[in-house]
Amino acid sequence: MINFNYKTVDNEGKRYEGVLEAEDISSAAARLREHGYHIVNLTIKKDSILAMSVLKKKVTAKDLAQFCQQLSTMIDAGVSLLSSLEILQYQTDNPTLKSVLAKVKEDLKQGNAFSESLSSHPKIFNVMMVKMVEAGEHGGVLDEIFLRLAEHYQKEHDLNEKIRGAMTYPVVVLIAAFLAMFLMLTFVLPRFALILNEMAMELPLPTMVILTVSTFTQRFWYLVLLFTGLTVFMVYRYTRTTRGKQYYDRIKLKFPVFGDLTLKIITVRFCHILGLLLAGGVPVLHALEVARNTTDNYVFECLLDETREVVRDGQSMSIPISEARLFPPMVAQMIKVGEETGTLDNLLLKAGAFYQKEVDNKVAKLSILLEPIMIIFLGGIVGFLVLAIMLPMFNMVTGF
Repeated sequence: MINFNYKTVDNEGKRYEGVLEAEDISSAAARLREHGYHIVNLTIKKDSILAMSVLKKKVTAKDLAQFCQQLSTMIDAGVSLLSSLEILQYQTDNPTLKSVLAKVKEDLKQGNAFSESLSSHPKIFNVMMVKMVEAGEHGGVLDEIFLRLAEHYQKEHDLNEKIRGAMTYPVVVLIAAFLAMFLMLTFVLPRFALILNEMAMELPLPTMVILTVSTFTQRFWYLVLLFTGLTVFMVYRYTRTTRGKQYYDRIKLKFPVFGDLTLKIITVRFCHILGLLLAGGVPVLHALEVARNTTDNYVFECLLDETREVVRDGQSMSIPISEARLFPPMVAQMIKVGEETGTLDNLLLKAGAFYQKEVDNKVAKLSILLEPIMIIFLGGIVGFLVLAIMLPMFNMVTGF
């Protein structure tokens, strides 16, 4: 519930103001009008804005998988759509999803189609889900559609968890490495430099390099921060441009180790989403458009734009996919066979399942491979710092 500040007048022109608690601004306005008030001003209270920003929770693939699974079960059991949404609204633990379901339910009461109501919340329910629900409404098979969507979102959740698990260790090691460098350069080396200056001895090259970096960092730390911030900002802005996004997405596909994994992940999502949409009765041009928007890679987006034009002209979609040589060769072959036999949706889903196993294997191998690499990386940084500190001491001992 959210607190709203309101200012109103009644039919006699008498003014009122105060605080009202409601689920959203529409509910607050409706309650005021029910009491015969005319709204002058209605805004969210400042402390409620802060609470909303803190409590607002992202709707994850797991949340959507549970929602679709439960909705499919209730519709199959004969429970009306409106009653099902009302039950799910009170059952879900996610406050964001709870709020959105309340709005979807109100839209349905006003006579809007379910797919239309879902499309009003694109940050929660993406285009793929809306198109699937729209096809399910026309075919009267909403329970089957939501069962397929539940499987899809569960696979997305599992994939995201595996990738996140594989990347957690390297990120932790990198943070530890930078913290170690910062502590050494800021606190340890400056004191060590004072001792060396008093001794007026010739310093080894590693020690000179480290002390120079330490001195510069201490004196011009604001320049380091400014340069780092500007670099990050400029790279971010460049990757938002068409040319920059294309260049960045091509690099992601060619990057050692991670490039092949990125390609396989895009392949899995393309095959699974396109197959799922076609199996749900979505027309092929609409399905290709949705699949294109879910690749999140400019290079593949351009390829699928070209594929849509080829299909619109009545040709096989396997032609541009095969010629581009971006997807693995098996994908183009499966599409060609699927178009000839009328089993394109089934073969795409099988291809998606095949490459899903490859992604799982690659993620598992990546986790094993990254551990020794990151240990060597961290050991190299710490070892260089220790060497820079110990070399002058060894020279001093041998000098005596």
